Amino acid sequence: MTIWNNPIDTVMQAANELYPNLKVFMQFDPGVKHGKFLFLKWGTHGYTNFPTDKNEPQINISSRIDLGRIVEVIAHEIAHAVAGYVADHGKEWKTEFDKIFDKYNEIMRSKRTETSKPHKL
Repeated sequence: MTIWNNPIDTVMQAANELYPNLKVFMQFDPGVKHGKFLFLKWGTHGYTNFPTDKNEPQINISSRIDLGRIVEVIAHEIAHAVAGYVADHGKEWKTEFDKIFDKYNEIMRSKRTETSKPHKL
């Protein structure tokens, strides 16, 4: 059994196509906490560590995140890994984020086109 339009697999595919040599350690972490109540928000959805020993960046994503936000958060953190520590949320980071998100949407549109025919039961 497979999910043809799995958003996590697709955002990872987009990043791998754009940056085939990028080395990043990524994990879902229940210790990364965030929350929302009405208009109040706290915590974080994910973060990227840049080890001082020059090893690959380490991305931690909350395992409690809503599926609707997961693509944006993964793309956000991968953009940090690509742009580097000093880029923060500046122009270079934004450029990389947009590339990943645009590539993700391109792949998803092609998947929708390929499988948009109705299925007979």
